[in-house]
Amino acid sequence: MKPLHRSIATLAALSLALIAAAPAWCLRLDAPTSESKVTQLTAQLLEEAQIAHQPLDDKLAAKFLDRYVDGLDGSRELFFQTDVADFRRSLPQLAQATRLAGDTKLAHAIFDRYLLRLGERSAFAAKTLAAEKFDFTGHDRHSFDRENAARPRDAAEARKLWRQCLRAEVLQERLADKKPEQITQAITRRYERQEQMMKKLSANAVLELYLNARAHVYDPHSD
Repeated sequence: MKPLHRSIATLAALSLALIAAAPAWCLRLDAPTSESKVTQLTAQLLEEAQIAHQPLDDKLAAKFLDRYVDGLDGSRELFFQTDVADFRRSLPQLAQATRLAGDTKLAHAIFDRYLLRLGERSAFAAKTLAAEKFDFTGHDRHSFDRENAARPRDAAEARKLWRQCLRAEVLQERLADKKPEQITQAITRRYERQEQMMKKLSANAVLELYLNARAHVYDPHSD
């Protein structure tokens, strides 16, 4: 992940190139904070740099919101359907708030919810592994490919999904001839490490994830 100061330098260079190529276009950078200025500038660069000059409208805003959510939770295991419904309540204001004010409150609100769900899943995994012995004598199936799967509706459905995923992980570890205590320790640490790693992300790193999601809506090869 690139440091934000590099992103700012790149954006500045791009803005100068765009101004030179199209002197009639004027940048608007009146957002109140550095983060919001970067967000506002990115919105303008993306609109002016692509051929169609398509402004960030409600349709594009919905796509970029979905991409940001999927970027955090591509396996669709953590966010509930109710979470996504909460996020989408901001859609009527998202495009204008981004373009005119560089508003990033939604980016951080979604990331905070992501950290909450990560913590809940980590705690669930530790508790379940300590208390339950999985049985593998049946003919159950588990799909690891959840790219297009439905998200869990609520906490109860999420716990059922987390248990299925946990069970599949335990089976994988068993097939590697690991002892039960080794399996419990390895999986517990895996969840804890992921949670701690994401908690250490700075506000700048979260902003970069958010802006990358928006850039990819215009061009899948942009970041």
